[in-house]
Amino acid sequence: GDVNVYMRTVLHQMQPEHRGQLAAAIEKLLGRTGMLYLVELSEDADAYIQSLINEAGAPPEKLALVLQSGITPGLMRTSDTQELFPNRDIRTGTTVINTVHILPNGDRAQVPAFYALIGPGIV
Repeated sequence: GDVNVYMRTVLHQMQPEHRGQLAAAIEKLLGRTGMLYLVELSEDADAYIQSLINEAGAPPEKLALVLQSGITPGLMRTSDTQELFPNRDIRTGTTVINTVHILPNGDRAQVPAFYALIGPGIV
């Protein structure tokens, strides 16, 4: 217990009914004073990814590999963090996931995401 944990884009890949098991394991790691910093795709991510597919006529190469592997991106809402960690202080905000996919204008694709800082005294 009492460790800090960084978790990036894990929970949205899990079936919702399995997320509680991972949250329970993380709770043990956090102990009384540990902090969890997680980043997950936001509710706007699906529309953004679909716009990339529509513009190019196909998914970006790296996303195509993920989809071929059988991983199906799910949805994780900021409110889900409170359900998974009901006894923790939580602060959330918006961010992006920077990718290696280069857009036609030369910028990198930035997938909409949210962060949650979970631990004692956060609010």
